[in-house]
Amino acid sequence: MKLIDDSFSAQFPLKHMTKDIRFALQTADENGAMAPIGHTVFQLYRQSMGQGLADMDFAAVKKVFERISDS
Repeated sequence: MKLIDDSFSAQFPLKHMTKDIRFALQTADENGAMAPIGHTVFQLYRQSMGQGLADMDFAAVKKVFERISDS
């Protein structure tokens, strides 16, 4: 049995998580707060979405790490 199904549509997909982290980063920037880990997470989410995983849940991030390690 496959643990991660690429066709699975998540209840809270990565595209929504990316939108939320973008909002948090914009708010931090407007208030002069540093958010270095937030920027790293945002880039990871964007990379996951760029690989066609926007409709998956957080498991999309694991997929990106697996693809990177296979390279």
